[in-house]
Amino acid sequence: MRIAASKAASWLWSVKEVNQILRNKQLLFLLIFPPTIQILIYGFALNPDVHHLKLGVVDYAQVSASRELVSVMTNNRVFDLKQVLLSEESLSEQVRLGKLTAGLVIPPEFNRDLAQEQPAEVQVFIDSVDANTAGIASGYVTQMVRQYSLKLQPERVTPVISPQITFLYNPGLTSSWFFVPGVLGVVLTLIGSLVSSVTVVREKDTGTLEQLLMTPAEG
Repeated sequence: MRIAASKAASWLWSVKEVNQILRNKQLLFLLIFPPTIQILIYGFALNPDVHHLKLGVVDYAQVSASRELVSVMTNNRVFDLKQVLLSEESLSEQVRLGKLTAGLVIPPEFNRDLAQEQPAEVQVFIDSVDANTAGIASGYVTQMVRQYSLKLQPERVTPVISPQITFLYNPGLTSSWFFVPGVLGVVLTLIGSLVSSVTVVREKDTGTLEQLLMTPAEG
């Protein structure tokens, strides 16, 4: 009987608190709108899709295979070819200044290695100031090069073209992967504090705070 009475009291207390929250428009606003808006904003801000990254190219080979590789990387929504430069130093400088997000360097021996059926290496610079974008762009580059390699020689197990990716200015790719859970924790803590404060103030205004303090807690 005592357990049943305790459960009934807990249920009545819960119903009372819900009714109090529903009657208090300010508290209802604090519980619904700020968390929803913050979660939506940070959710869109940390969108993992990347599109229209600025790509620069240095093509030392100047052959049809190298031009086709550039075409494969730019015939999509991921990379947009912005500049064709003459030297690797110029390309690195453009990435450093933030004018390019990624840079592709095709060495002069590219066509020779392909003709000799040896793995041909290309170098890719990625500006990893935004670590999330850099990591996704690296995956896109690797996937595109692998698909182009299979197109050249589908019978090979190892790819004919091997991308050597270099992350500039943030090699460790330190990113805020746990940013949204952290924000959720802050929001929950803040909302909990606000709700508790509003509840105490409300009880103080109605003159029932002393009665609550004197009410014994049942185990």
